[in-house]
Amino acid sequence: AGSFLLAMIRYLPATAMTSLTPLRWAPPMVRIVLAMVLAWLTVQAQPLQATLPQGGAFGWVVAAVGELMLGLAFGLAVMLPQAALHMGGWLIDIQAGASAAVLFNPAAQGETQSLLGTLLMLVGTVLFFTLDLHLDLY
Repeated sequence: AGSFLLAMIRYLPATAMTSLTPLRWAPPMVRIVLAMVLAWLTVQAQPLQATLPQGGAFGWVVAAVGELMLGLAFGLAVMLPQAALHMGGWLIDIQAGASAAVLFNPAAQGETQSLLGTLLMLVGTVLFFTLDLHLDLY
């Protein structure tokens, strides 16, 4: 349970920062379940002799803050380039006049999303994993 909690804290920034992630369309319950599944898979991949923090409550707090910082570092390293791609696509949409399509999108629910920006962000995500850049990041 302790390893699961620490792994959940590690994946929390990547699933909670919805403005920078391709998961912005997903409801909060879907993002929570995704974080739990990733945490469970992480715990299953750990060796059987996984070490838990020592030192009582202070050790757990230090471990939780460390996991949160690690999750923030990995999350921002992936999400900031995606946000830059989305912003670039948004600027291209405005210049090309395609941003008017957002006004007629009934699925937007008050949130303006760029068509080309979303496409660039999703292509960037696919290339990130296809070119094995996630292994270089790790």
